[in-house]
Amino acid sequence: MAEVGKGFSRASENINNQFRHASWGRTRTPKNILSHHRAGINSDGDPLVLTVAAGPVYPSVTFDTQNQRYLHVVCTARDKNGAVTITGRMHAAAATPITLRKADGSAIDTLALAGDSIILEIAGIDQITFTLAGDDPNGVPANAGTLSLYAACSTF
Repeated sequence: MAEVGKGFSRASENINNQFRHASWGRTRTPKNILSHHRAGINSDGDPLVLTVAAGPVYPSVTFDTQNQRYLHVVCTARDKNGAVTITGRMHAAAATPITLRKADGSAIDTLALAGDSIILEIAGIDQITFTLAGDDPNGVPANAGTLSLYAACSTF
């Protein structure tokens, strides 16, 4: 059998069909985590929209961070009293939600206004969860409204 391949590997030409990296590795510019599209959740670049329907549950959605260091979030639209809270999860800590903090160690204020943005250090966080919460003092999700956002991760 003839040796096939280049360099020291002497591997078959089909080795790339067997293993492919799924991570971004190091990224200098923020990469969209909402979908595989360049921006937003679809090819049109639409933002992620969290909407509370009638019922006792706040909507939440979780995305993988692919071992990136920073999370960039931009709130683009808000209806009624909607505000998003951001929590992280590390696989090594099971499913325990981790409270994310700003670089100075202070707690994250919820993103509640169109145009609000935040950059968070998320080193070691494997998943990010966005949850729509309302400002209603009675905690009634039906009053929380709608919030639209974009999210991306980067290494630098």
